[in-house]
Amino acid sequence: MTNPATNNQPNKPSRPFGPTSGKPDKPYTYQTVATDPDGDKVYYKWEWEGGITSDWLGPYDSDELCYATHSWTSEGSYEIRVKAKDEYGAVGPWSDPLPIRMPKNKLSLIDSLFLQLLERFLDHFPLLERIIHFLQPLLNNILLRSCD
Repeated sequence: MTNPATNNQPNKPSRPFGPTSGKPDKPYTYQTVATDPDGDKVYYKWEWEGGITSDWLGPYDSDELCYATHSWTSEGSYEIRVKAKDEYGAVGPWSDPLPIRMPKNKLSLIDSLFLQLLERFLDHFPLLERIIHFLQPLLNNILLRSCD
């Protein structure tokens, strides 16, 4: 066991590993690991987005993987990072960030474009209305497969 007077902080944790894109409101699990030079127990704090952090998770053995799960509530781009502290309170540096993307739903964008097109041109082009109504289910089906 370490003498707190000569305690060293844990090394910088590995860059978080896990999915780099997904859908809002769906949980995703990430992992990291840090080494404490003194072999002390380690706790981890995750930063998910704009200062939103987890509580300290642990204790873990030095070099033991830490898993954490998070879901984002809205579309956008985020970076997650993690830092470690040992059982005596010595805190190490933040890990390198992992960029995360929660892209917009392509289907809702296409539907919105169709509605805008219909509103503008259908009064003048009744044939266009028939073509769009014919093609829309086909395009929606293609887009649903590409979103999975």
